[in-house]
Amino acid sequence: MHYNLKLKQIAIAVIASVLLFTSCKQEQKSLTLVPNDTDLIGVVDLFSLIKKGELRNIDDLELVKFANKEMKSESKKISRFFNNLKEDPRITGINFQKDIVMYYINDARDERFTCIASELSDSQKFGDFLREMFKTTETDIDIIEEQGYKFASLGREANIVWDNERVLMIIATSYSSRKNLSTQVENLFNLKETENITANAEFNKFYQNKKDISIYVNTNILSEMSREYAYLMKQMDYDFSDSYASMYLDFQDKAISVKTDFIPNEEMAKIINQNNVTINSELTKFAPEKQFATVAYSMNPNMIVDQMKEQDNYDLTAEMIKNQTGIELEKIINNIGGTVLFGLYNFEKQKYFYKGYDFTQKEDGTYSYDFVEKEKETVVPVMGMLFDIKGKEVVDKLITKLPEEEFTKNGKHYEFKFDNKFKSYMVYNDKHCLITNSKEAVDAFENGGYNPNLADTDIASNMNNKNFYAWLDLSYENYPTDIKDEFTGNMNDKQKDILNLWNDLLKDAEYKQIDKTSFELRINTQNKGNNSLRAIIETIDDNFKLMKSM
Repeated sequence: MHYNLKLKQIAIAVIASVLLFTSCKQEQKSLTLVPNDTDLIGVVDLFSLIKKGELRNIDDLELVKFANKEMKSESKKISRFFNNLKEDPRITGINFQKDIVMYYINDARDERFTCIASELSDSQKFGDFLREMFKTTETDIDIIEEQGYKFASLGREANIVWDNERVLMIIATSYSSRKNLSTQVENLFNLKETENITANAEFNKFYQNKKDISIYVNTNILSEMSREYAYLMKQMDYDFSDSYASMYLDFQDKAISVKTDFIPNEEMAKIINQNNVTINSELTKFAPEKQFATVAYSMNPNMIVDQMKEQDNYDLTAEMIKNQTGIELEKIINNIGGTVLFGLYNFEKQKYFYKGYDFTQKEDGTYSYDFVEKEKETVVPVMGMLFDIKGKEVVDKLITKLPEEEFTKNGKHYEFKFDNKFKSYMVYNDKHCLITNSKEAVDAFENGGYNPNLADTDIASNMNNKNFYAWLDLSYENYPTDIKDEFTGNMNDKQKDILNLWNDLLKDAEYKQIDKTSFELRINTQNKGNNSLRAIIETIDDNFKLMKSM
């Protein structure tokens, strides 16, 4: 236990030094420690994070002041060590201007390792830094030189290893891998140019596009690491093997961007290319201009039919549907236009009735238990789901199969109870169909659409020529008082203050398609006059101040 505590202290000191160093960028030599068949790699651009987060001035943060105070009370030696790092981070000998590269090796059951690699500006200084760190934390660890590199053992499961240019922390992630730790170190430090990741064309494409934090994945490793994933892939009858996925996190001014890219194998590329239907923008005129959430998706009905026919139980399912509806399953699917547009329009209080027991005391002191109808009021989201169709004939026939006592016609639209509580509606014409719990939306549909409507907004423009789009309003002040009261009803004043800090940070979130295989999640922040990372750090620090005062 005492040894693990010392290792934690070492980790704190190392991480602290990472956060304090800045300089210029050059060639990335730590990549030469990564095998070219590595399936999971993370790249952290420390220089960019330090600059965007303004981490050179972290002493002004309340959280850091508290950490400094706690560290000094825990150990004056560690406190002095930390202060020396702040004054001159170059004493580490680590070149933090370069990227930190993290990767996972999964060669066999007894060869599974987590690795963190970086570069050195001065190997002698790094060795001296480790010795001082071990001495400060009162940890007895020898530094041994062997076959052109030096290493310090952190127990049987981890080593810190370095040569003149590179440093590697390697951790055995399974018990059986411990015996191969030294062998794996030797292999990594002796990789030939054709054997390291820089010889991998797909990785090089990924690395050219890297941002603040980037992740590279070969989908083969997902099946090896997760039984649930492997089982799911078998159930879906899709082969995701030999495909590549990338994720790029970029802290921008007033926005946090997470882009993903997928390079599919040949089979998956064919499936993706089949779904070439873009969102039908005509639906937007039937949706209100003001919304709190919007999701739009388009699909190719022919692709759905083809995929369903490949299933073993397709004939049985098709026969059952025909017996119940009198319509061929393929005809039902092909009657779908291909676009679904969901909107969260508002929140409002609604009353509903339900059956429950009523307890009444009689004159003789006994109680009667009566099953009666009761009334309750709650806040309900007002929503609408629009989709396009190819004619009314199929929908007309399907409606005749629904029970009249639960699905009644009222003029041009139909009414029913959602969850047997809340009045809902369905209305359609030759091209479009709407299912909603908003009578206003039904009236707008029957009159040709809203005025103004969603088509007049940036949301509609951003979903053009795409087959998926989603948007969510994160600005708390925009929401109705009823839903805010419902959300904060059980909070005390301090908790509400903490919530307001985050409310002041976030504006909205948008998830949109870039091309067939690339997407972007964009979280827009309120205008605070600085980078989004710095805004997050300041919000966390403000939260810390409030939590200390609670």
